[in-house]
Amino acid sequence: MDWLKFRKTDPTINARRESRIAQTLLAAAAITIAAPAFASAAPTKNYCTSVNGRTSSKGTAQCSSIPGGNWATARGDGARAYAGDGRGNRATANGDGSEAIAGG
Repeated sequence: MDWLKFRKTDPTINARRESRIAQTLLAAAAITIAAPAFASAAPTKNYCTSVNGRTSSKGTAQCSSIPGGNWATARGDGARAYAGDGRGNRATANGDGSEAIAGG
């Protein structure tokens, strides 16, 4: 019982508890403020990824790569990326109409 009495009256324990409550409230406020921004961000409709010659795309983005550790990524309307003519090349095109070529 003495321990309970000590815990209730110890100012350091109360300060820690208040600090945790304040941290929780700040985190909740940050999430509340940031949530609408993340919710309104629409996913990219035009993307393409090609790794070692295997390509997956959606929309108008185009990309290609050849085997040998090559990787091409295009994001945006009409974006194009090519990675090849060597080993370990990486091409990344971000934005509408952008173009990237690596190793070729």
